[in-house]
Amino acid sequence: MSQASEIENKIRTFMLAELFRSEGDAADLTSDTALMETGILDSISTVRLIAYLETEFDIRVMPRDINQENLGCLAAIARYVQKKGK
Repeated sequence: MSQASEIENKIRTFMLAELFRSEGDAADLTSDTALMETGILDSISTVRLIAYLETEFDIRVMPRDINQENLGCLAAIARYVQKKGK
């Protein structure tokens, strides 16, 4: 398993446990699910996700990095975390 896949799995596990209210929503969470566009990530859940990323992966998420490119889907978040961790 690649490092990006491991990162993505950790983030998926967090999101399923902490951000989803129903199992129906969770079933739709794929690597390329549009998190912001579908409303999965709203302002509160984005703050919770960022706090998790900073703690779990020992990175600093800058305000300018909070955008569709970096947080748009699980695959994008994993790439962002991997890039920031270097």
